Amino acid sequence: SVSAFADVLLPEASGTKVQRDGSLTVDCSHMDEGYIMVKGPVSKKRLKVRIKTASVTLNYDLNTTGEYEVYPLQFGSGKYQVALYKNASGNKYSEEGKVTINADMDNELSCFLYPNQYVNYGADSIAVKNAADICQGMTNDTDKFEAVCGYMKANFQYDFIKSVTVAQGTMPDIDGTIQKRMGICQDLAAVMVCMLRSQGIPARLMIGTVGSS
Repeated sequence: SVSAFADVLLPEASGTKVQRDGSLTVDCSHMDEGYIMVKGPVSKKRLKVRIKTASVTLNYDLNTTGEYEVYPLQFGSGKYQVALYKNASGNKYSEEGKVTINADMDNELSCFLYPNQYVNYGADSIAVKNAADICQGMTNDTDKFEAVCGYMKANFQYDFIKSVTVAQGTMPDIDGTIQKRMGICQDLAAVMVCMLRSQGIPARLMIGTVGSS
């Protein structure tokens, strides 16, 4: 039923606190909840968003349709520099705008409760409904976590064909993975993170490799 997952947290660009520079627009109305909404211009060139703290720099893709996308402030309260870059030629990018924001969060794990590029879902996603079904009646986070783990182990296989054919930069497909009952590492991780977040459990998706192979 809708009431089973009506409380799923979803990001929004409320417009109550917006910063602009050049062709960069940053809606930081909800930075106290651990996320910002960013948009750039309609462009035929690839766009990148760089989010920088005193010690860490992260680079993300941004859509070229002029629509908002959500980005997590995953390093807690403090100062963040947000910059927009547009592809000039080859691997070269030109800066199109830059703003600085100061986030003050009551709960520094709140950014891990919302969807984003890598864990992209809505209230009507299959994964959200499945999480509501398998966690129905549970109030303990540990019980919910174990229920989601059991669901993942029982229902999914690794997609070896996709692992050698997937294009670089492909984002996880949460509902597609559920429908196929298989996926590569990032797909399976995104499904689990989505289900946990939709049940109010902060979960972080880590991207990287382990070992020398």
